[in-house]
Amino acid sequence: MSNRKIFSELDKKKLNECYLKYLERCYQNGIQPNWSDLHNEIKTKIPALPSLTEKQLNNKVIDYRKIHGAELWPTFNNYKDIKVGILYKKLFERSEDSFFLAIEIYNRIKQNSKVEVFCILIINAWELLLKGFLVKEDGERSIYIKDHPNKTIAISDALKKVITNENDLTRKNLEKLIELRDQAIHFLIPEIQSVLSRLFQASIFNYLKMYGELTGKKLDFENETGLISLIIDNNNFSGSILEKTYGFEATDNILKFVKDLEDEANKYNSSQYIIPIEYKLVLSKIEKEGDIFLHNGTTSQIKHQGIIIEVAKDPDTTHPFLSKDVIFQVNKELVINGKMPINQYSLQAILYKEKIRNEKSSKYHYMVSRPKTHKYSQEFIDLIIQKCCKDINYIEKCNESYKISLDKKRKEKSKVI
Repeated sequence: MSNRKIFSELDKKKLNECYLKYLERCYQNGIQPNWSDLHNEIKTKIPALPSLTEKQLNNKVIDYRKIHGAELWPTFNNYKDIKVGILYKKLFERSEDSFFLAIEIYNRIKQNSKVEVFCILIINAWELLLKGFLVKEDGERSIYIKDHPNKTIAISDALKKVITNENDLTRKNLEKLIELRDQAIHFLIPEIQSVLSRLFQASIFNYLKMYGELTGKKLDFENETGLISLIIDNNNFSGSILEKTYGFEATDNILKFVKDLEDEANKYNSSQYIIPIEYKLVLSKIEKEGDIFLHNGTTSQIKHQGIIIEVAKDPDTTHPFLSKDVIFQVNKELVINGKMPINQYSLQAILYKEKIRNEKSSKYHYMVSRPKTHKYSQEFIDLIIQKCCKDINYIEKCNESYKISLDKKRKEKSKVI
């Protein structure tokens, strides 16, 4: 006759709770679990359970582990690994969320305090990433202060543990952001966004590189933008204007901060620390192909003289809309005009039908190369609205053309396979 005790579902639940609490307490106190202590604890804390010998308890746990898995019924040895794995993965996930939110908020057209909010969120993303890596490599206790077990170490300490070289420019860039957040938050003002955005963008590229190295994964940017708007218009950045808004003393400190930052940028001369701003000319006989044009004069005297007839345009101004923004803006007008709204599939069909993405840059579309991101203009939104209002079957025709194209690609792909 079997000596295995029959447990109800309630008994099993109580046993599991007691088992996990015991392992957690051992884990937190650095004690090696053993069956004898666990057996005594179960007899003390759950006297209503059917009486078990130490051997029977061992067999029960092994049986339940086979049925329900090691995460619910871990062994003494792998409990720590499971705990650490859950924690560092959660830290990495939260780091991703903070990173994407930082970029999203900064790129919003109308967002007050975007500079301050971005700085706080990107530093939070870095902190979670660094601490997640420390937990993964050295265990959970590595991110806690030794004499204060309920408090985690500061981001600056985590940074020093992960990037030990104090001259590393990724570290210096992040240290500058931490300094801004902790000591110079009053410098995070819109007027010097032209300088700060270059520092911020460098941190974004550094984060992407470090994220891949520390997690072994690559962030998916298919539907996100990895670039922030690099503001290069310095018309409002003058001492006199700053003084009127912030006063003489604050202005003096702000200008000193900007000068020190530019001096450091020149000293390090690296995009790891701060992104440089470069201007490139497009030489073409077709004016529409470039943003800055050099035009040869009509007389022999000025035949070889270059004349700037148009300045560079900021694509975040000319093409500010992502796909989801286009759909929202279009549907807002279509509903008002009593037309059926479009969806993501319809938008892709329109892009195909009108050949919008055939060119990297046009009045309707602009593609950011790193990472690959498609942005659209108000003209493109107006084009869709105009087409829909003019032809009641426009969307249906686009969808049909797009479907035929997809079917053709699938058949070609199946032939290759």
